[in-house]
Amino acid sequence: MGFMTRFTLVVSLALASACSLVVDGALEGKEGGSTCTGADDGTPCALDGMDGAAICRSQVCTLSTCGDGLVDTAAGEECDDANETSADGCEPGTCEFSCASNDECEDASICNGTESCDTTSHTCVLGTDAPDDTACTQEDGSDGGCRAGVCRALGCGNGLPDDGEECDDGNEVSNDGCEPDCTVTCMNDVDCEAFDVSVCDGVDTCDTATNTCVPGETLDCDDGNECTEDTCDPVDGCFNDPLPFDMDMDGHAVESCGGDDCDDSDPEVYTGAEELCDGKDNNCDLAVDETAPVWYVDCDGDGFSPDTSVTREQCAEPPPSGGCGWTNTRPVGLDTTDCRDDNALVFPGQTMYQTTAIPGEPSATNFDYDCDGNERPNYPLSPTFIIACSGDRFCSGTTFWAEDFAACGLTRTLSYCRYSVVTGCSRTTREETMACR
Repeated sequence: MGFMTRFTLVVSLALASACSLVVDGALEGKEGGSTCTGADDGTPCALDGMDGAAICRSQVCTLSTCGDGLVDTAAGEECDDANETSADGCEPGTCEFSCASNDECEDASICNGTESCDTTSHTCVLGTDAPDDTACTQEDGSDGGCRAGVCRALGCGNGLPDDGEECDDGNEVSNDGCEPDCTVTCMNDVDCEAFDVSVCDGVDTCDTATNTCVPGETLDCDDGNECTEDTCDPVDGCFNDPLPFDMDMDGHAVESCGGDDCDDSDPEVYTGAEELCDGKDNNCDLAVDETAPVWYVDCDGDGFSPDTSVTREQCAEPPPSGGCGWTNTRPVGLDTTDCRDDNALVFPGQTMYQTTAIPGEPSATNFDYDCDGNERPNYPLSPTFIIACSGDRFCSGTTFWAEDFAACGLTRTLSYCRYSVVTGCSRTTREETMACR
């Protein structure tokens, strides 16, 4: 009976005046259920008004299904073990015997013998394995020989020794007791000489229980000297090379190995190193920060000092004094000496051109912003060689002051190249203040 049929029947019965119900697969409230009174479980019965096989269970007529543990012969069931295990005598889903005759068990392989059916348990019984080397045909159609009930390829590598083979482990691994050519790895220590490729692991010997070569005692190449590198060569054995250890790669070997590095973990520490203000003995003289830098007064804060008249010698920068700060750039020569320590725009190496004079400076040097003793304009004064204007939209050519004599800071005529849609790239002039440094 289909699910919808049973569902319709239940609804119809629930609405009937007799109020009969189907409970747990049994029809209650109908006389048909009384046919199971005193009957054994599995006895066929009939449910009034319902299609499908039914059997007695606990003296109640219930619907019959494969897998309920009761054999319903009227429904064609041969067995019912209520599990999903196949080949155990009763097949799940069909409730038929796993076998009823020998033909149902035969797998056509001669190597595992002839299978038969146990008609009592309805299970297939394995046959007796054919003798090893019995001729057989493999799945790919090639010739083989029976080995332990399985049809295997003939020859070395099939996993079982054939005539003339000392062993056969079916793999290509060497020194595992059986070589890939089906000979045992070793029978005595002499056989292991071919496998003894390194003297570092001692002399190989044969383990006759497993027919494998095992290494001897590993060579101890440690000479106890921390200043040598201990290695072992597979052919020549131990080597103890003297090494000037330089772990911090500063070019100085550690003192314990004859070097001059008192701390081989720090590349800033070795004999002759510059003593830095870092709380370490950089030069290995047993003193810390004994050479402190000299600080020079820098009142305008441009990093340069005008002279060496006011100094301090200490690691940390001194605190400001009299409104002036400090620099450790020693004022020696024009390149490092501040020519005006009251103007932060004036210092050695200044690259900016200025259009206003340095206040209070003589006219000869009142535009010397880079302290080199000269006033140099940003463009040349009427050069003898002038590069003509050229280019398409982006003009190039010599820019210069168009007067032989011009003073810094004054308005003068500047000659330069400019692009025009009318004239193209051509030279023109404008009035501009001359900038110098």
